[in-house]
Amino acid sequence: MDVLRTEQDFYDLAIDYFRVAKDMNVRYVEPFFDPQAHTRRGIELGVVMDGLARAKADAEANLGVSAKCCIPHPSELTSSRSKVSGQCASCGT
Repeated sequence: MDVLRTEQDFYDLAIDYFRVAKDMNVRYVEPFFDPQAHTRRGIELGVVMDGLARAKADAEANLGVSAKCCIPHPSELTSSRSKVSGQCASCGT
């Protein structure tokens, strides 16, 4: 996971996932991911979400694969960390 640092890293990972889905004739996916695993490492939330959102848009436009990203919201999180999930959920990815 340490190799995921830049927006492009998150884009590359996600678009590869969408390409595999396309190759398997999948047209809709609901990938689960935890942005908190990356924000805990000091990666800004925008870096994660922007890379994923760009890959999602490209997959819909160029691959015919649509997605709605699912973000877990563990109940044991403190209010400051749960704020991160709230921000992610509202971004539309």
